[in-house]
Amino acid sequence: MCAGDEDSVRKLLLHAPLSLEAPKWTSPHTKANALLQAHFSRTPLAGDLAADQRSVVQQAVRLLQARFQLPFLLPSVDTLHCARHTPLLVFYQVLLLIRLI
Repeated sequence: MCAGDEDSVRKLLLHAPLSLEAPKWTSPHTKANALLQAHFSRTPLAGDLAADQRSVVQQAVRLLQARFQLPFLLPSVDTLHCARHTPLLVFYQVLLLIRLI
C-alpha cells in the first residue's frame, strides 16, 4: 500500500455493502477487499485507486481459477451449482481466497 491510501480505503469501506470487523487500514488485504467491493458495487474510482482496482480484479480472476482447480481449499457447500453467476457469491469466494494467502 502507498502512503495515504488508508484514508481512501477507509472512505471506500464506509460505503461498502459488506463491513469488516476491526480492519487494519494499512493491510493490503483490506485494500483489496475495498477495491473488490467498489468493483462489484460499480463505485467509480479515479487515479491510482482505479489502476490498483484493475490489478486486483485481474488477480481475482486467477484466484477464482485456482478455486476451481483446488476445491478442497474452501470448505463450503457447492453453491456454485445454484448461483453460478451471482456477483456476491463470486466476491465472497475471492475474499475467502485472499484470506488464505
